[in-house]
This record gives sequence, structure tokens and C-alpha cells, in this order.
Amino acid sequence: MPASPPEDDALDIVDDLHRAAAPERSWRVLVVDDEPDVVQATLFALRDERIDGRPLSLLTAGTAAEAELLIQADAEIAVLLLDVVMESADAGLRLVERVRALPGRQALRIILRTGQAGYAPELEVIRRYDINDYKTKAELTQLRLLTCLTVAIRGFHQLRRIEAHQRGLEKVVRASGRLMSERGSFQAFADGVLTQICTIVDGQPDGVLVLRLGAAPGPQAHGEMAAEVVAGAGAFARLVGRQAETLPEPLRGALNHVNGADVAHHGGYGVVRAHAQDGDALLVLFSLSSPMDEVATGLLELFAVNLSLAYDDVKAYIELQHRAHHDRETGLANRAGLKAQLGTATGLEFAQVAVGDLQEIRGVLGEAVARRALQDLALRLQQVLGGQAQVARLEGDRFALAMPGPVPDALVQRLLAALAQPLSVGDMALQLPMALGWSQGGTSVDQAIDEAGLMVARQAPGRQVRSASFSAAVREQVHRRMALLADLDAALAEDRIEMYLQPQVRLADQNSVGAEALVRWRTREGSLVMPDHFIAVAEHTGAIVQIGQRMVEKAVAHLASWPDPRLRISVNLSLRQLEEPDFAAWVTAQCDAHGVARERLRLEITETAFAVHSEQVGPALAALTEAGFELSIDDFGTGQSSLGRLAEIAVHELKLDRSLVRGIEHDARARRVAGLIVELGRDLGVEVLAEGIETEGQLAVLQQLGCVLGQGWLFGRAEPATQFRLEA
Repeated sequence: MPASPPEDDALDIVDDLHRAAAPERSWRVLVVDDEPDVVQATLFALRDERIDGRPLSLLTAGTAAEAELLIQADAEIAVLLLDVVMESADAGLRLVERVRALPGRQALRIILRTGQAGYAPELEVIRRYDINDYKTKAELTQLRLLTCLTVAIRGFHQLRRIEAHQRGLEKVVRASGRLMSERGSFQAFADGVLTQICTIVDGQPDGVLVLRLGAAPGPQAHGEMAAEVVAGAGAFARLVGRQAETLPEPLRGALNHVNGADVAHHGGYGVVRAHAQDGDALLVLFSLSSPMDEVATGLLELFAVNLSLAYDDVKAYIELQHRAHHDRETGLANRAGLKAQLGTATGLEFAQVAVGDLQEIRGVLGEAVARRALQDLALRLQQVLGGQAQVARLEGDRFALAMPGPVPDALVQRLLAALAQPLSVGDMALQLPMALGWSQGGTSVDQAIDEAGLMVARQAPGRQVRSASFSAAVREQVHRRMALLADLDAALAEDRIEMYLQPQVRLADQNSVGAEALVRWRTREGSLVMPDHFIAVAEHTGAIVQIGQRMVEKAVAHLASWPDPRLRISVNLSLRQLEEPDFAAWVTAQCDAHGVARERLRLEITETAFAVHSEQVGPALAALTEAGFELSIDDFGTGQSSLGRLAEIAVHELKLDRSLVRGIEHDARARRVAGLIVELGRDLGVEVLAEGIETEGQLAVLQQLGCVLGQGWLFGRAEPATQFRLEA
């Protein structure tokens, strides 16, 4: 806030304004006559006279040409006392014609005088040129002259008031429109009020103040001087920042004189008050060169109404801007606000702080507790970082930090220590898991924040807060991943996702029972991309759903082409596919459309996916088995425990993972685990299929354990479906 000027300086400002006040206003009367004696007699008769409180200011001219020059130069001439006969018999009438053609002279009142009654103008001429009176010089005694002048001056004044009112209305409309456009900030709006009030009162931007009252409780709030000067023009600019009670007495008196009105004037000052709907108010104080008349008061009252509307509008706009740039729960800047605060700053480092378990807090303890926990963390971040960083709340339960780099290690350690402390919510201490990610600054604020967020995502929030920094290696990895995703999208669009088939056999006689469908991605150059290079990316982005659909469609079409109805194809399903609405109905429709028995399409899911309890997966698996599909649990024995689920959902096959088959010849432990799974399948009435059989020794052990089915290189490698031949 600007320093307040001393009281003496403020009084000097007021004194200077009073010394600069305009002189007393007068009525300007032009006497035009080619007889000097008549002119002198007129001046003598009107000396020291006042009409409606104002003195007369008399001008003289001896010719029509001289009078015309005076009228052109002086728009404030109220009355023209004009001799008809001068240089010529109609010189006066010709002057009237030229005067009425001048812009801005329609209010000028004209009284014709003549020394010869026979030279009186016709009635049509009087009407055409708006001649207001006609007198012979002989009949114009002092009393009659004053009477004529009084009537004429009052007519001039009335016309001027009408003109001023029209101009004022135009100014109010323009000023109100300009104020409505001043939405950038409250200060810009206050400065706009200064400019527009000067326009309306025809004043100079000297001696104008704008004061803001905060949430006034009633009409007397201004009387309590609960107002601050927020804008000032000219000499009064030095008063910005002062409280109203510290202003000089003449200004305080004018403010106190409002007494609930929207417009008031007192002691050489006018005051306009605008009200906002929330109780906030503006007081606009300005110096007056003369008392306000009814026209000026009416115009200012109209302006006050429009100012109130504009004030509400700008307050609403500023509030919307604030909401657009700030988080409502913590009061911190949001992402957009942080970007606005940083502007074009360079050399910054960014961090993201992620808070875990808040969803559980919301569900168990309520939204209010979670909100207060976030508020406590926001305050803690600000306290630890002090003025060294900008703190913002991002979407979700994350915060962004921006600070000049390089960030000292000591500051990082203080930050980690602060994040490790429990959050305080009333009497509760919430120990929530957190993660911290850093970026040394990308090409934009958004990129830097997202890079820090990537490092947070790579480390799940834990009880022990860890910190990870984005690096060139990580950036390269991200770029490769994005390029891979783009190529994968193109492969899907161009149908370059292919189905390969690997035979599955009965181990006792090694006769085929079907095949497993394996996905391959063929590049434009013709090479193959194996699943372990792209499935993880597809799972992360959701492209796995589209890939899975293609594999089901291709498998069903291939089954329709096999003549032996006993042969089957196993297709891998992802967790995301099972979460798709109406997935079971879609698979059923695919088989029915091709006339393929549903049990021939065996659906494989991983043990981990099978163990998932969710609103989508369980019902989807149940719907598939009810529709007649057979389920196979892939990689059994390596994922999460799913024994309980085996009792809930009908399963037809357990697939013994290749990691157990690999050491089955020489590793007694692997052999025992494999034997347990085979025995479990036998007890449950479920087939067991061993994957990755590559040697005769592995086959012999599996046959000895009683494993019924198998697949692997020993029986055949995966081949393109178009080249695959299989017979039972």
C-alpha cells in the first residue's frame, strides 16, 4: 500500500484546488448597433445589473461583420441585442440568417431593435430565424430592457440545460459502456471511473477520488469512514491508499453529506455512490467549479445506477477470474493460476507432490476431513518453502511447486521431512503416503509439471516419502513409448494386427485339441513386433480393448473355417475387456453370427485378473460361463491367490506357467508345485495344460504327474493363422 501523505500535504492539495476554482460565471450579452450613443446608453442602463443571481458581461460591436466574428469566437453569448438597420437596411436580418447557420448557436436568444418602426421584419422572418423579440429603441426603457433580457436569458438557460442534458445522456451511455468493458482488474475499473466521471461533469482529472467501502452493513457505513482511497487523479493521486478518516476535513465533510443518497454535493465537492449487490460500495468524490444544478444531479444519478451495474459486473468477472485461477478448497493457485503467476519466467524447477489414500479418507471419515487434510498440507508446503517457491493445487490430490533452480539439497531435505509428518485435522493425525517428483523445466510450464507428475506416477505414494527426478533418459523413454503408441494406432487402423496359432495337444498321445491364438504386430516394413514390446503400452492406453476385439473376431472366423467341431482356439482376454459394458453379449453375438459353438472359443484370463473383485469383472465372467463359454486361467501359480474364486466361478482349465515347467526335470521344488497344481485340477474336475514344453524330459515328467494337456515348441511353434494346419 502506498505511504499516506502527511496531513499538511493533504490540506495543501485541497487549498490548491480551491485557489484554482473558476471565477463567478456571468451572462454574456452582445450589443450590436452602428450608433455609439445607443451602445453607451445600453451599457449604462445595464451596469451592475444581475439576472437570476449572475452579473452581466457586456460585449459590443458596431457592424454586422464585427458581430459575426464575436459570435463565431464565443459560444457562451446568451443574448444578441441587434440593430436591424446598419450598413444596409437588412444588415441585421442577414446577420441573423448567418448566425442561425452556425453550429452550436441554436440556444442564442435574439432581440431585434430598430429606431424606425417601418423597418419591422415580417412575421414569417421572425419564425424562420427564431427571432425572440422585436422592439423599437424608443420603447426600450431600462425596465423594459431588463424585462426583455431576463426572459431571453432564461430561455437561453433553459435551452442550454436541455442541450446539456442530451449531451450528458450521451456521455453517461458512453461512460457506462466503457466501464462495462473495464474487466481486467478492480484497479483498472477504478481508474476508468475517474476518467468517465470527469467526462460527465466536464471536469479535469484533478481533485477526483474513488473510495471503496468493504461490505457496508448499512447506509451509515460511509459515515463511519470505513473506506479506503483506491484511485485518485491529478493532485489527489497522492492520497491513494489512505483511509477515509485520515482525509482533510473538506473531503470528509463531503463524504459525510451523502447520508444514504446516490448523489450529493457539499463544500465545493460532489459525491456519487454506487452499490454492489453484496453490500460493497464505491464513493466517487470530485471537485466542483460551481454548484450542481438539477440537470447535472439527474445525470449523475443515472450514472450512479449504471456505475452500480458495472460494479456488480466487474466484481462478478473478477470473482470468475479468481475461481478460474484458484483452487476453492485450499485457496492456492490452480494450474492456470500458476502459469499466469510465472508468466515468462525462466530458470525454474518444478515438483509435484502426490497424496495417497485420500479417497479412502473421503469414504470413511468424510469429505470435510479430506479437505482439511489438503488445507493442512497446503499450509505446510507454503511454510516450508516460504517465499522461495510458488505452490499450486493441481487436479486430484496433487500439488505443484515452482522455484528458481538449481534447488538446494537442503531445501529438498526440508521438504521431504515435512511431507513425512502426519497431517493435522482437529485431534486427528493422518499419516498419509506421499510421493515427490521433480523436473528441471521443460519447454513450457505444463510440460515441466507433467514431467514431474510422471516421476510421481512411477513411484506409488508410500509411507516413506521418496523423490525422483525427470531425466533425459526418461524423456527418451517417454518419446519412444509415444512413438510406439502412434505406430500401434496406425497398425490397428491398417489391420496389421495378426493372429498366430500354436498347437495344444493331449500329452498322452500328442494329438491336437486346438490352438492358442497369439497376437503379432506386423510393421509396414514387414517385420514382426512381439507382444512383450507393446502389450504393456496397449494396456496402459486402453488400446488393448481394440486389440482383444480383433483377436476374438479373427479366432471366431478361423474356427468357422475348421471342419472338425472338436477343435478349439484359446484367446487371451485383458482385464480392460472384461470391464467393457456388455462384453459377454458381444462375444456371444460373434460366435452366433459365424455359427461357432461357444465352447470352442476358450477364453483365457490371467490369474491376477481372475482374482479381481469388481462390479464389472465378476458379473462378466459369470455371464460368459452362463452363455456356454469355457474359461481358462493363464499363468496359474504365479499371480495372486484365486482359490476362493475357483469356488465362485466355473473354470474349465488351469494353465501351468512356463516358469514352473522350465525347471521341472531337475528342480524338485518346481516339480512338487507342478504336481500340486495338477492334483488340484484333478480334484476340482478341471483340465490342466502345461505351457512352454520344449524337451522330451519335460514331457515325461508332466505325463508322470498326470498332466493332461500341453503346448510348446516340442509340438510346434506359433505360425500365421493363414498357414496353420491342425487335425484332431
